[in-house]
Amino acid sequence: MKNIYDYILNYQNKEIDEITPVDAMIFARISYIHFENILDKIPLKLSELVFYLDAIKTNAKDKKLIEMLSSTKRFQNIEVIRCQNILDNKKEEQFLAITLSLGKTLFIAFRGTSKNIIGYKEDLNMSFMTIPSQLDALKYVNEEKSIKPIYLGGHSKGGNLAMYAGIHANVIKSKLIKRIYNFDGPGFLELDNKFYKMKKKIVNYYPESDIVGMLMKNDNEFIPVVSDKKGIEAHNMYHWSIINDDLEFGEIKENSLQFHDACISLIDNISITKRKIIIDYIFELVMQGEIKGLKELKIEDIKKYINNVPKIDKDDKELLMQFMKNFLKCLI
Repeated sequence: MKNIYDYILNYQNKEIDEITPVDAMIFARISYIHFENILDKIPLKLSELVFYLDAIKTNAKDKKLIEMLSSTKRFQNIEVIRCQNILDNKKEEQFLAITLSLGKTLFIAFRGTSKNIIGYKEDLNMSFMTIPSQLDALKYVNEEKSIKPIYLGGHSKGGNLAMYAGIHANVIKSKLIKRIYNFDGPGFLELDNKFYKMKKKIVNYYPESDIVGMLMKNDNEFIPVVSDKKGIEAHNMYHWSIINDDLEFGEIKENSLQFHDACISLIDNISITKRKIIIDYIFELVMQGEIKGLKELKIEDIKKYINNVPKIDKDDKELLMQFMKNFLKCLI
């Protein structure tokens, strides 16, 4: 199976005439690099990132990615021209966006959830409200001063932010947006006319064994991608299979579809008020150390937690239990 690194080697001497899905995936991954630690160095070229490896504190996979990008004709002269980072405990917001200049076009990439408790809480809040990151993603796009064609993209929550910003962008920016790449990002609580107007510009890539992308509503075709991992580990784009300049198409697993149905059933049948109660209760368990890790969850513990959720009735608890059973099937 070939991956991101193989793609970079195969296309290292080819100029970017047109952004490929794998280029977009790489740009989405770049948004996870800690640009917030080197804001005073921006604008900078991707080739310069190797000089700041200590400052940006990358993991081994991202370090290898940076080193490869910096030495290839295709990527080394791409410039990071703008970055915004927000981490606000009071607003429960974790947000980062970068703008990449590819000469004649721009690519705006939104970071997914970082390993920060506020980021996880904001993810949970998506189940009952428009989150601050969505509003800031929209603002970030609308404030772009360039009139160049724009591509949007992101992974996980970043994919959702790219879609939200593109769907709700002002008239001028909407015309400039050429494509929106969603790499395993969740959908929305509701889909309005603005979604359907931008629908044709959105491309969804989900791993075959999918969890995150199956959350909430996204009435659009999606491309199942072959991964060498299953469950939650398939969410990591470094495990996705690539053929030439595109991702390898697969077939979505039945467990993932059942999980999606259970999620939609929750949204349609449990009120926003009750959803907030459930999320606040879950987050409190996490903060107290009751829930330490997804892989350690047992069905007996989940039953106990659900039975103790305040202010929801028996039917709501049954829906929540069915959702969690499907979630565990996908997880393992």
